[in-house]
Amino acid sequence: MESLGSVMGESLWRYDNITPERVTSAHAYAAAGRLVKEGDKMYSYGWLDKIINVQENGTMVAAFDYHVNGQIASATYADKTENFLWDGLALIHRAGTNYINEPYVTGGNPILSSNGDVMFNDMLGTTLGVKSGEQVNQVNMTAFGEPLRPATNGDAAKSQDAFFTGKPHIGELGYAFLFRNYRPEQGKWQTADPLGYPDGWNNLAYVNNGVTSAIDWLGKNIYDLNNKEAASNRGHSLPLGTWQDSSGQWHGTGFDYGGASSGSGTALDVFSATGSTEQEVLTKLISHFDPTKKFDRMHKWDCNTTATLSAVQDMQSFVNNPYDPSNHNCRGVLESGLSAAGIAYTHEPYPNYGWEHDENDGIASDVTATLKISHSTYVVE
Repeated sequence: MESLGSVMGESLWRYDNITPERVTSAHAYAAAGRLVKEGDKMYSYGWLDKIINVQENGTMVAAFDYHVNGQIASATYADKTENFLWDGLALIHRAGTNYINEPYVTGGNPILSSNGDVMFNDMLGTTLGVKSGEQVNQVNMTAFGEPLRPATNGDAAKSQDAFFTGKPHIGELGYAFLFRNYRPEQGKWQTADPLGYPDGWNNLAYVNNGVTSAIDWLGKNIYDLNNKEAASNRGHSLPLGTWQDSSGQWHGTGFDYGGASSGSGTALDVFSATGSTEQEVLTKLISHFDPTKKFDRMHKWDCNTTATLSAVQDMQSFVNNPYDPSNHNCRGVLESGLSAAGIAYTHEPYPNYGWEHDENDGIASDVTATLKISHSTYVVE
């Protein structure tokens, strides 16, 4: 590794891919973790670390535009332009092809195209084969999305109908996810995680080393939406409870206690939603309570159905009593739910102090990424 100086005020570092025979390519990264140089290619970035264009030996080889929610809208090359449309996280149109998706936690996996192709996917949404007419072509790729052999004209892995975890491969970008692009030939993301290191620097740590408590056996949870800048930086908590009934239907209820009152401490908004998946329910709740996307982080506690229902019942009783900004407030709603669910916590009168205790005590999991997924599926009016 060697320093390459700086570009536009950012330090650059070079990494060489080396074989026993020769140096194959050089990669330069900005201090923020963005890949800015790969061999003779230079990458230019814009808003939210989105790649705007790619140049090779000073010549533009690709340019990209994006929808307001961050999904790619178009890719322009020397010989063609592709346009993309999305339904939340699910690709529904690329160039002249429309797609039908099957529901999935990642937003949806394409299974049918308007070209008449049928995609056969594994449990993660990665395409295993593509049926075109009477012919079925196998997609030969590794578990990390890299082709097992060079693509030929008859290779389905070369087709735009071959997806990796439900995401399309786009020239010069790799597999296009909402927040960053995955490069299968490198086995890594092209930019740093936009959340930074919420779980610490140790990449080998699993669930913050809390493997005995951070297990979701039954898929029933208590969540805490947190707006850390509310109430003069004391924060605002908005607890949610989700659970699944015997038929497989998901339910959720949230409690916005005092948060919508602009400081008067008298407002109350209780809202419930149902859906076929927990993510669908969470998105309905979050879009109702947070239409302007002011909440910036979220915690989760794993529970069973009985504990979650007890928590929701106690939180409902709590908000039916008069509001007091110091002793009977939004943080108190969450604490009443945690207590009813049998979850230990440190009492704090203000949400931000409570958040730090929940984080440091290791009793809650930071699931801000789930909040961001819900935010990405609706647009602020």
